[in-house]
Amino acid sequence: MRLSAAALVLIVSVMIVRAAAPAAQTTALTPQLRASILEAMRLNRRAFQPLDLLARYGEERLPADHPALTSCDLPRTSTGEPASQDPASAARTTARTYSEAAIVDCLETTGGLAGTRAKPLTQHYYCSLPGLSPDIRACFTFQLRLPKVSRKRDITDEDGYMPNGTRVALLKGWNFLGPDTSKVPDVGEAFKYCATDGRPHSIKSKRGNHKVETIHPTPTRPMCWVASTQLELFQGIMSGKIDPPLEEQVALLKEYYKCDEIKGKVSARRFKALCEIDIRSFR
Repeated sequence: MRLSAAALVLIVSVMIVRAAAPAAQTTALTPQLRASILEAMRLNRRAFQPLDLLARYGEERLPADHPALTSCDLPRTSTGEPASQDPASAARTTARTYSEAAIVDCLETTGGLAGTRAKPLTQHYYCSLPGLSPDIRACFTFQLRLPKVSRKRDITDEDGYMPNGTRVALLKGWNFLGPDTSKVPDVGEAFKYCATDGRPHSIKSKRGNHKVETIHPTPTRPMCWVASTQLELFQGIMSGKIDPPLEEQVALLKEYYKCDEIKGKVSARRFKALCEIDIRSFR
C-alpha cells in the first residue's frame, strides 16, 4: 500500500518528536546498540550498494518488497536493483547506486559534515547513508558549516526535474537556523529542519521562479527510508547522544567493513579511508 504525501509527513513528524525527546548520552557501546548500528548500516548497504560490493561482504540484495522500499516508493528496476531517484519515467530503468567510491570521497572531503571534524562513527554512518538525496545532504552541509563559510547558503543544482520529467537548472537555498547567524546550529536541530521537509526553503530556476510544491510535490523519498528504518539511531548518532569511546567506534567500523578480510582486495586509498582510522586526530 502506497502512503500519501500527508501520511509520510505525519510519520516523519511523529518519529522526529520521539527521537528528539531528551535522553541520557550513551557513552558505552553495549552489545545491543552495536548490533543495532551494524544492522542499520548493513540494511543501507543491501538496499543501495552494487551487487559486486555486496558479494565482497557475503550479503544479498534486499528484497524489492521490503516494507520501507515499497511504502517510500523508492524506484527499483525490474530485477529489484536501485533505480534513478529522478521522477522522469525514462530514468527509472537506469541503475543508480551510491558506490563505495562515493563513500570514500565523502569521508575524505568533509567527513559528511562540512566545516566540522566528525567523530568516526558519525562520519562513517553519515557517509554510508546512500538513501539521503542531494537535497538532504546539501541541507546538512549548509546548516552545519562554520559561520565564516556560511555566508552563502545556496547551491546551483543541474539535476532538478519537474514532475513531467523536464530537467531544469535550479538554484536551491536554505534558511540559516536560529536567530544568531554567528553560531552553528545544533546537529539535532539541523536534522529536524532537514527531515521535516526534505526540500530547500527556496527554489529558483535560471529562467524564472518555480514554486517549491511544483518541483518537489512530496517529501523526499530517501528521508522516508531513514525515518522508516533507523530514525532514532540516526538522530542519536548525529546529535551526539550516542557517543561511545573512540576505540569502540573504530572497532565497530572495522567490523562493518570487514577490514581483516578486504585488505588487498580494494585499492590502498579505499582501504585507508575505510579501515585505517587514526583516532589521535579526533582527540
